[in-house]
Amino acid sequence: MSTISGEFTGALLSGIRATASTTAPNNTLIDATGMVANLDAASTYAFEFNLIVSNGLTGLKFALDGTVGVSATNYFLGVMNGSGFTFASRTALGDAQALGGTSNASTGFIYGTITTTTAGTLQLRFASNGADTATIVRGSWIEVWKT
Repeated sequence: MSTISGEFTGALLSGIRATASTTAPNNTLIDATGMVANLDAASTYAFEFNLIVSNGLTGLKFALDGTVGVSATNYFLGVMNGSGFTFASRTALGDAQALGGTSNASTGFIYGTITTTTAGTLQLRFASNGADTATIVRGSWIEVWKT
């Protein structure tokens, strides 16, 4: 195998699949059941959330949060559905991002890196972006690599 300079070579630390769907009430961020990873202190990780989402017509909100101490994080999130593709980037945990969409089925994703100071959890939070509900559907998954 050839190595590209800067490529991470860490093994897959965890692959977590949601075994139940989680529904968020209107415009209120909640933890997505099972969409959480345990991270070590003083480490760097790459992560990927792949989300199957059922939502109303007002779009979605996503946030990464948790108990982990962070010295740096960068991540890119997006939603693709019948009405198009919306995306954004973030550099802090707890920072909710509203993503548009007027379709009742979406594919969501979050890709990024995080450098930790203390051990803890990295948790996906989500909500609809209006008066309806949003559901992270069973079978959505997370993959985390220690780099």
